[in-house]
Amino acid sequence: MFEYAVVAYGEIGVNTYVNWPGPGEMFVGVNFGFEKVLVNKLFTDFAFPLALNDPQFEPRTLPERLNDRVNILDWGADPTGQTDSSAAIQAAIDYAYENLGGSRWRHGAEVFMPAGTYWLDNPVRVSIPGNDYQYWESTTTYAAGDRVRYGSIIDIMGIPYSNAFTSKVDGNLNNVPDGIGAEAYWEYSFYSLKCTRFTGASMDATVLKGNNVGFLLLDDEANNFGFHSIMNFTIWNQSQSPGSGALLIRNWFRAPLVSSVRFIGDSGFLPINYLTHMTVRDCIFECSTPVGRADSLMRHRIVPPAPPWPGPVISSMAYDTATKTVIATCTGPHGLALGVEQPLMIWCEPFIWISAAVTNHHTQATTLWRGIVFVMPIGASTFTFPAPRWSLDSISAFNVALSNNDLTATATSSGNYNFARTGSPALGKSYWEATVESKTAELTIGLYSAGIGGEEGQIHMGGSRLSIAVRANDGTIWSDNVQVGALGAGYDVGDTICVAADQAAELVWFRKNGDDWNGNASYDPASGVGGISLYNLLVRRDLRIYPALAPLTVNDQITINIGTGAFSYLMPSGYQNAMASLTSARWEHPESIGALTNIGFQNCTAIGFDIGFAMGPIGNALKFCRALQCNTGIRMRVVFGTVGVSILGNWMDRCEIGIDAPNSRSTTVTANVVTGDTGTCNSAPISSMVWSSGDHSVTVNTAAAHNIPIDTTKLILDVADTVQWGIPSNGITSISNITSTSFRYAGPASTPPAFASGTWNYPLNMAIRAHSITNCSFMANALTGMAYANGSVNLQPHLFGWSNLMMAMNVPCGWVGPYDSSASFKYISCWTDGHTPPNTLRFSWLPGGGLAREPGPMEGQEYNVMDCQTAAFGDIVIGGGTNHYKVRHNASNWIRVG
Repeated sequence: MFEYAVVAYGEIGVNTYVNWPGPGEMFVGVNFGFEKVLVNKLFTDFAFPLALNDPQFEPRTLPERLNDRVNILDWGADPTGQTDSSAAIQAAIDYAYENLGGSRWRHGAEVFMPAGTYWLDNPVRVSIPGNDYQYWESTTTYAAGDRVRYGSIIDIMGIPYSNAFTSKVDGNLNNVPDGIGAEAYWEYSFYSLKCTRFTGASMDATVLKGNNVGFLLLDDEANNFGFHSIMNFTIWNQSQSPGSGALLIRNWFRAPLVSSVRFIGDSGFLPINYLTHMTVRDCIFECSTPVGRADSLMRHRIVPPAPPWPGPVISSMAYDTATKTVIATCTGPHGLALGVEQPLMIWCEPFIWISAAVTNHHTQATTLWRGIVFVMPIGASTFTFPAPRWSLDSISAFNVALSNNDLTATATSSGNYNFARTGSPALGKSYWEATVESKTAELTIGLYSAGIGGEEGQIHMGGSRLSIAVRANDGTIWSDNVQVGALGAGYDVGDTICVAADQAAELVWFRKNGDDWNGNASYDPASGVGGISLYNLLVRRDLRIYPALAPLTVNDQITINIGTGAFSYLMPSGYQNAMASLTSARWEHPESIGALTNIGFQNCTAIGFDIGFAMGPIGNALKFCRALQCNTGIRMRVVFGTVGVSILGNWMDRCEIGIDAPNSRSTTVTANVVTGDTGTCNSAPISSMVWSSGDHSVTVNTAAAHNIPIDTTKLILDVADTVQWGIPSNGITSISNITSTSFRYAGPASTPPAFASGTWNYPLNMAIRAHSITNCSFMANALTGMAYANGSVNLQPHLFGWSNLMMAMNVPCGWVGPYDSSASFKYISCWTDGHTPPNTLRFSWLPGGGLAREPGPMEGQEYNVMDCQTAAFGDIVIGGGTNHYKVRHNASNWIRVG
């Protein structure tokens, strides 16, 4: 303590603080140009305040001196961790700010937290928009108590200087409180966390249901100076629930630095919303439930790019009227904890079976869709989840309230932005009905594509290019603000609008009650006659359409029926409702993500995740990083794809898919290394192998139950005398299941040597997968892994896209070409013995052909074609033959040039 404070022009400077360099000396540091003043006497040398005539000094009272530092122990905090200290710590913090100690100038004080362990049963909020300096002493520990149910363990908010050095904060698995929060709303707001360990502090995040986050940083709106750093400590989420995470950062507008941090959890890093100029470097992301085990539980989390699909089979689904839920029955025990709600990823066709679930952000564009739902296991092989309904997530509904088990949508205000769509798309040939319960003026019912909401989604359904809808007042049908049809009359309260959509044919039909489809007696969805085009909805986005509505006046109300009850009118022949028989259905655990990023990552490592690094949509980079034993090392955003992303100099080892780049635009993948001679899971032992002299098959007996999914067709076998046992050099062997501890493959023609030892594993899938991409380049990537069952580079299915470059790459496991879109790829110096790039295409795949994806034809385009009719050099070439020619377009025709 010291005897005098420094005063200038009648008031003390902001952010005054005190340092003790040593016994007998005191420095007073003051902002805004004040000089440090050395006071050579300690305050204990003075029995009473000493008044001086110097106007620069003014005496301070003893209470004022004692209030410079507030020790939490003086307020009842227990440093042994045996009793709850949250109230004592909060009281000390409140006193530090609210009690001025009699000073006319000083506001607040230093809060001192001595070393120790402090049990927190209630949140502690440090929310001081003043001059306080928070100091956590080295080795301070905070532990979450059993009764924490809301708020943060510690929430640092608006403090000019707040530091934590070599401190520790322990979470508690008996609850899920918020994590360590840090919010900044005030000018000059700096804080840093160094050499600090956070364990298990978690929260129920508002962004994704069930997403437990160990450390939370959000809403940085500090003016002018907003730099924040997080470095040299461990963030560990003890929860092993799918979707749990270690760090969430939201709404940071400045340039934070995350460096040398270890993240442990099922999602290591989840930066959400408005991140700019952020740097993440030298960090390690480690999955708390790694996939590196050869058992069925972890195997279900491995996601192949094409059939056969993963996970246990769902044999049936039934709608339960009493509970308004879907009851799913599996072909065998699911192994889930009974009575515990948990997220699962459901794969099924039609997808509309899945209720208002969040469609997986990283799902793949295939005919079988998946979504995350929260299920309740009710039996050894059954579980339930909410039935299909209107969705109320942030991208699917505006200004509406849901009732009647979320099947009835009611407008809560009047305006053009009132909008709702179902939580799941309508795929295949789907039929549904919407009944008007209440109507004041105009409203619309129809279909909407992609579910991005906002300016393109509503403003009268049918007014945007992503929607088509029938208007209530006159029955006209609109899309892209153009009338495309009419029912002949409007509809009102009590009327039902029937909708039949054929996604494959890209057509839709509407009718009111039992009237004519699209207003014409000759039109019929069953025969495919008279449908209105869905081109805008399907081609321009992501091949998904949703039942949707737009009630424009408060209290307008519409109820949907997607098969949750009997339809009021006859469903067209060949169509199915949402509760119809399944074509296919599986379940699996949701994906864990090492780092989901909309920013750049450098020199970071992800270990054992389903997705090591998940790239955001626009303008971000990943360089010099490592993904080890992940199901997918690097995955681009799938639903809408990525634009302007750079993947440079990374290493993926033993990843099911090294780099997955669907739907990407203007993205470069350069100088990466993909390795792996065995699968992601750890190898499992083989106990014996028996050769049959009859059919030459080999029966492989495993040391324990293998739990191999019934649709698995290939494994990696690593045994002594590989060649003599008829196993390929890379170990990838086609197998068929026999029993829970054995499988079989086609063996050698002659008797092999006696079995000595061996292991089995799942093969890797592919080094690079890239489908439906445009203006992308893949250059100088070293694909050395030999254990890829579906090619080193797999370009299927290529639904759309053009103008892509493959250059200077080796492909030891071969190419899987794009076939009908081969013209969309150019191959330069890509060669491996026995694996020629798919440079040859059919005549119909040329630009301008019926199946072509590449723009054109344009003069100078050249391709190798495999099915040409005979033509002399320079003559016009047409398809339909067997000749292989090099052809060039001369601005009028394709001609033979080689």
